[in-house]
Amino acid sequence: MMRLCKRILVLTAALLCIFGALGLETFGEETGTAAETETAAEGETSAEPQEELTGIKKFFNGFLSLYENGGIVTEVLGSTETQVVDGRVLTVKTPPTVLYYLTYLLMAVFAYVLGSINFGVLVSTKMCNEDVRRHGSGNAGMTNVLRVYGKKPALLTFLGDYGKGLLSAFIGMLLGGCGCGYFALAFCMIGHAFPVFFKFKGGKCVATLFGGMTALEPAAALILFVFFFIIVWGTKYVSLGSVIGAALLPLMVEGAWKVLPWHVQGADYSTVIICSVFFACFIVWLHRANMKRLYNGEERKTNLFGRKKSE
Repeated sequence: MMRLCKRILVLTAALLCIFGALGLETFGEETGTAAETETAAEGETSAEPQEELTGIKKFFNGFLSLYENGGIVTEVLGSTETQVVDGRVLTVKTPPTVLYYLTYLLMAVFAYVLGSINFGVLVSTKMCNEDVRRHGSGNAGMTNVLRVYGKKPALLTFLGDYGKGLLSAFIGMLLGGCGCGYFALAFCMIGHAFPVFFKFKGGKCVATLFGGMTALEPAAALILFVFFFIIVWGTKYVSLGSVIGAALLPLMVEGAWKVLPWHVQGADYSTVIICSVFFACFIVWLHRANMKRLYNGEERKTNLFGRKKSE
């Protein structure tokens, strides 16, 4: 099992290198995807020369183009057309239909397999010679690892779960745009909760969701982490912070798409909103036993940000 996991991680690293090389090639081109077409009131064109983009600014602008435009698949193979979105005239690229949906399908499979690599089980088995799911709450997530084995195994579990969420969302976004990134994160979470490698008994996806949202909506992820931190620090209930943070997620995503200038409410918008609602419902559903214990006053407290493991 460990050998298979290592092979998957090596393959992921290789794919990232390939995708990065393809993406950098597109950054040098002036693509109009989701980039607002300059239209003067009387058809005049600006006489000011455009500033040549270099270095990190060029990379960032090119990445935003991929994010809005449907990723590398659309950027490289799509056809260009003009659309009016939210009152703005935009030059956008339409992806090849079959290849576009094939990208979604392949990302779903890849993200599910990546999500099925359960770091809570791997870390506890490697470091402590036993399966964390046999102890505590029976969950394979960071909180149960912290309660049973302490901070170092818990930190490694968090980094692994966070990293696979970030990686699946980033690769999906790079290949198929933001909608594909959200779609990939959804399947990574399903893989984490129901891992094919570990008898379909996994964790509750909080760290995985946070990692994916760091790639997809870093501003929203930061705000939600602040809410989570305040709730857990004040109450010592990790489950309460997780459920409230997940419930607020669709509102944060909707706000980001209305406020942040690089978002265009085109075809990917519905995918993004549907996936964000799925994230919230899935997290709440996975914590249904915790909510019942909270209601009955039986939920265990965890001093996540303090020195003691638990109260």
